Amino acid sequence: MVQEFLHVAADSGRFSPSIDFVDSYISPPIDCYTITLNEISPGTGINGANYWGTRYYFLSRDRAEVEVDVVTNGGIRMISSIHQNAISARAAMRAINVIALKPPSEECELRLLIIHEAPFIGVWLHGKEDVLIPIEPTSIETVRNYEPYSEEVIFDLLKSACRLHTPTLHP
Repeated sequence: MVQEFLHVAADSGRFSPSIDFVDSYISPPIDCYTITLNEISPGTGINGANYWGTRYYFLSRDRAEVEVDVVTNGGIRMISSIHQNAISARAAMRAINVIALKPPSEECELRLLIIHEAPFIGVWLHGKEDVLIPIEPTSIETVRNYEPYSEEVIFDLLKSACRLHTPTLHP
C-alpha cells in the first residue's frame, strides 16, 4: 500500500525530483507510541504508552527521504501523513544504524516513542529492559542524541526539563 502510493505520488510530481525512486526501498514498519509525562508511572514506566500508528521510511541511496504514517480507522488502514525531507526521518534512521552497530544483548522490539508535551522523540527498544535513544528534535539539553539511555534516566531528565519551563501560578 505505502510503496504503491509513493510511486503514484512521485509520478504525479508531488515530490522533489531529487528523490531517486529507482534505487529506493521502504523500511520495515515501525510501530509508534505516545505517552504524556503524567501517564508515566514508577511501576509501569512507559509500558502504558498508546499505540497510534505505524511509520515507514522511504529510503533512497541509504538516506531517509520521506516518512509516511499509517493509521487504522474503523478497521481501514490509511495514510495519515507524509513528510518529505523530514529531519526526524533522517534522525530515526541514524539511531537505527547506531543500534545495528551495537545490537542489544536481548531480543527486543523496535518502536518509536513521542511525548508531545516535552517535546521528545526517541527510538524505543522495548524488551526486558527498555532503552530509549533520543533523536532530533528533543528538548532535553543534557541528553546526547543517538546515545542509548534507560527509561528511568530519560524520564527523570524530561520531568526536570519540563519543570524548568513550566510557569508557576500564584494565587
